[in-house]
Amino acid sequence: MKVYRRIGLLCLGLALASQAEAAVKNVRIVWEANPSSEAIIGFSRSGSAGSSGQYVKYGSSTTESSWQNSATAIKRTFKSSLDNYFVRLTGLTANTEYYFRACDSTGCTEPYFFRTAPSAPQGLTFIAGGDSRTNRSQRQQGNRLVQKVRPHFVMFSGDYTDNHSASEMDTWLTDWLLTYTPTTINGVAYKQAYPLIPTVGNHEASDMNFMCSVFGVDADRNGSCSLRDSYYALNVGNLLRIYTLNTEFGSSQANDRTAQRNWLNGDLPANGTSAQWRLAQYHKPMFPRSSSKPAVHQIALDWAQVFYDYRMNLVNESDTHIAKYTKPVRPNGSDYQEVSAGTVYIGEGAWGAPVRTADRSSPWIVDQGSFAHLNVIQATASNVDIRTVYLSSEPSTSTLSKGGRDADPLALPTGWSLWDSAAVGNVFSLKRAANNLTELNESTSVPGQSISLSATRDVTVSSSGTLQNGNTVLADGDDAGKQLRALLGWGLTSVPAGATVQSASIKLNVVDPSSGSYNLHAMNSSWSETTATYAQTSGGTLIGSVVPSSNGSASITLNAAGVAMVQGWLNGSMVNHGVVLSSGGSSNGVDFSSRESGNAAQLLLNFTVPTTR
Repeated sequence: MKVYRRIGLLCLGLALASQAEAAVKNVRIVWEANPSSEAIIGFSRSGSAGSSGQYVKYGSSTTESSWQNSATAIKRTFKSSLDNYFVRLTGLTANTEYYFRACDSTGCTEPYFFRTAPSAPQGLTFIAGGDSRTNRSQRQQGNRLVQKVRPHFVMFSGDYTDNHSASEMDTWLTDWLLTYTPTTINGVAYKQAYPLIPTVGNHEASDMNFMCSVFGVDADRNGSCSLRDSYYALNVGNLLRIYTLNTEFGSSQANDRTAQRNWLNGDLPANGTSAQWRLAQYHKPMFPRSSSKPAVHQIALDWAQVFYDYRMNLVNESDTHIAKYTKPVRPNGSDYQEVSAGTVYIGEGAWGAPVRTADRSSPWIVDQGSFAHLNVIQATASNVDIRTVYLSSEPSTSTLSKGGRDADPLALPTGWSLWDSAAVGNVFSLKRAANNLTELNESTSVPGQSISLSATRDVTVSSSGTLQNGNTVLADGDDAGKQLRALLGWGLTSVPAGATVQSASIKLNVVDPSSGSYNLHAMNSSWSETTATYAQTSGGTLIGSVVPSSNGSASITLNAAGVAMVQGWLNGSMVNHGVVLSSGGSSNGVDFSSRESGNAAQLLLNFTVPTTR
C-alpha cells in the first residue's frame, strides 16, 4: 500500500511538472451564445517558444481521470503577434461546474473551473462595467473586486486598453486573471473563472475583429473573423436576454451599421420575449453625462425607439468615465422623456480610465457622479437591483466563499463602499410594469424610510495640538511631521422616534483626493469645534473605511458595529459623540468639504419605524 502511494505521488508530481511546461497562458471563458450548454475557452501562447496541438481537457467532476479532451483549438492571431487559441465546448449541462486545464503538446496549465448558466429561473448576481484602459492599478482593483463577488458572469462594455496594441491586450488578459477566485476543492487548488461577455469600445475601433481574435466570438458561426462578430445576443436561462451592440461602425462601415440595426430590429420582436428581462450593453451612450463628450451619439440613438417598443429593460453604457442612473425613459426626438415605465440606462464606465466630470444635467437623471466604479447587478423574476461599488473599497471588501455563493445566488460580500445615489440610497431597484417595461421599485429601493443629515460640527485636530476649522476638513498620516484627524458629528432630532436603523453610511465631498486608506472610528468622548484634542481621537471602535481616490462624492458604508452605534445614539444606550476619520498609515492626505463651506458631510440612514394601528 505504501509503495503504491509513493508511486502515485511520484506520478502526480511528474504530471504536474509536465503541466507546468505548457506554453500557454491567460485562460479566459467567454459567453457568446447558449451559455447553459456552451462556453468558449480561450488562451494565449506563452513566450517565444513554439506551441502546438492546443486543446482543453475537461469534465464535470474533480476526478481528472474521467475528463475528456476537446477537439484541437482554433488559432487566431491579434495584431500579427498575439497568438490565441479557442475551444468551443458544447453539449454541456446547465448550472453545472466544469473543471478544466488548457493544454498543448508539452503539458497543461493549472486547473480552473466555471459554472454554466442555469436553464430554469433562479436569481443571478453579475457585474457590468467598462473602460479599464489607462490606470492599471485601478483596473486591477476592479478585477480583484470581481474575484471577491464571485459573479455568475461579467458584462464588459469596451475600452480595454488605450492603444489597442498586442502588448497592451496581453497585459489586459494577464490582469483579467485577477478576477479568478482561488478555491481549494478536495485538497486541490483551483481557480474559479467567470464568463466574460465582451463589447467593442472606441479604443478598439482600429481592429474590431479582436472580438473574434482575442475573445473567440463567432456570432455567425462561419469559422472566420468578421465585423458580424461584434454584435450578438444570448439568453441566460429564461431570466435574461442580453444584447451586445457595436457603437463604433464608422462611415466606411455603413453597410455593417445597417446590418446591425436590421438584425436588432428583427431579433427583439422575435426573441426578446424568450426571457423575463431584456438587457443591453454597448460603448458610447446615447446622451453622455459630461460636456467633454458630444451631446448625442446617433448610432446608439438609432436603437432608442426599438428598445422602447420591444421592452428593453436595462442598458449599460460606457465611454464617458462617470456613474449614472436614469429614470425610466422613452425617446423624445434627440432627448429622453421621463415616463412611469420605460427603459433605464446606467453607466458610464470607469474601471480604470480617467474619471471625467459629470456636469451635463437632465430632468430624467436620478443621480450621476464622478468616481471609479463597477456595477453589481442582481436579477430575479420580480426585481433587478443595482449596486454601484467604489473600486477604492476593494481592500476592505471580503471574499464571498464558494459555499456562500453555492447556497445563495444573491449572496454579497461585506466591507465594500457603495454609491449613495440621490433618492434611492445604496440600492437602485427596478421592477417590471404590467406592459413589461421598467418601473422604479420604490418599495425596495429605500428600505423603510431614509434621511440624509448634514454634519452640525466638524474640525481637524493635529498631533501638534492645534485645531483647524475652515472650509475643509483634513486627515493625514504625516503632514510635515504631524498627524491630522477629522472629527464629525450630527444631530439626530429629525429622525422619527422608535426608528430601527437598517443601514447607514457617510458621504464626503472630497476636494483633494488620496490614494491611501482611511479608517472611520467611533468617538468615545465629548468634544466641540473649539475644544477638541488629538488625544481624544484614539481607541474608538472601527466602523468603516474608504480610499478617497477621486474628487467628488466618497461614501463610507458603516459596518455592523457602526449601525449598532447609530442605533445606540437613537435609543439613548450610547452617547452621540460622532466619529473620527484617521489615516490607515498613508502620508497622502485627504481634504473634504466642511459644514462651513456649505457642503457638509452627510449621514445617510435607512430605517423602519413602528406601524401605528
